[in-house]
Amino acid sequence: MVNYKNNLISVTNSMLKHYNVKPHHNTLPLLDEILKRNYKHVIVMLLDGLGINVLSTFDENSIFHKHKRLELSAVFPPTTVAATNAFLSGKTPIETGFLGWSQYNSFEDVTDEIFTRTDFFTGEKLEKNLYDHMYPNTFTKQAKAVNHDLYIEELYPAPIHGSTYESFDVMLQRLLEITKGKNSLCYCYYTEPDSTIHMNGLRSEKTKKTLQELNNKITSFSNQLSKDTLLIIVADHGIIDIEYVYLDDCEEIYQTFRRMPSIESRAQTFFIKENEKERFEKLFNKHFQPGFKLLTKEEVINSNIFGYGNKHPLIDTFLGDYLAISISNKAIGFSKETSPFKAHHAGYTKDELIVPLIIFD
Repeated sequence: MVNYKNNLISVTNSMLKHYNVKPHHNTLPLLDEILKRNYKHVIVMLLDGLGINVLSTFDENSIFHKHKRLELSAVFPPTTVAATNAFLSGKTPIETGFLGWSQYNSFEDVTDEIFTRTDFFTGEKLEKNLYDHMYPNTFTKQAKAVNHDLYIEELYPAPIHGSTYESFDVMLQRLLEITKGKNSLCYCYYTEPDSTIHMNGLRSEKTKKTLQELNNKITSFSNQLSKDTLLIIVADHGIIDIEYVYLDDCEEIYQTFRRMPSIESRAQTFFIKENEKERFEKLFNKHFQPGFKLLTKEEVINSNIFGYGNKHPLIDTFLGDYLAISISNKAIGFSKETSPFKAHHAGYTKDELIVPLIIFD
């Protein structure tokens, strides 16, 4: 299902092509044609978690349905760390090195919680964190390097990247202000509906309310845009209701580990002692199957599931000996106390892997 020729990052590569930057991968012909109209202002907005399956819960008369132009593949894993960094750079996860929420940090010999720059298990800040080491050259900055008179801005809700934008409304207002000035290219990231769905489930009343609010805000915002402004909305992944299975329920499996598992609960990598691999496979298949595709590291690399391009130099340190990919609604948690989500992503299901391209032109 993951398709790197008709992919989320194809949007970014169309942007690069339009701004005279050599694309890293395939572009989207539809978007290439739209961009030829040479809009004065281009806004690219990523709404976290607004996959096609989430979009299907909207009323058919929603602004998102009316302006949906294409369905695209997300990258794998379909999760925020991997997908947003792939989208920002126009490169695949195998190239960026960003695979998921937590990755092994060989500089500090810890499991690094990527976005928070902390030790996943202790919460301690990491001086040599992976995020600062690998932060991508974003498409806005790549475009600015060639188009010196172009105004660029990346908008995030506080406190992401030190942002002071306290709400989505404030970010939308700032975008409107930018469209009153000189030629611009802006990227705007917002945490919803992902945040609400994680904690409440896909079809909860809170989720319905959040989706309706998004629809109302984007409707109002798009109506205020001038004809010389192009608004592109994408998502990084879908999200599904899940059921946890817990490693703590099979304490014997911990004896096979040479390091704690990492990446994502629905795409989890295991670092196994050399003489314990056969035992690990038996324990995993007995206690956690069915519901996962268990691949060796070699099988993962050969599958190109993380995409194509030059392999990031740290990839081999991030991938353990096995990768357990969820092909069901199951997610692997350590214990009930550390597994709070009702819904999640990063697995290999259509609902997680298909995202919309929404265009207001």
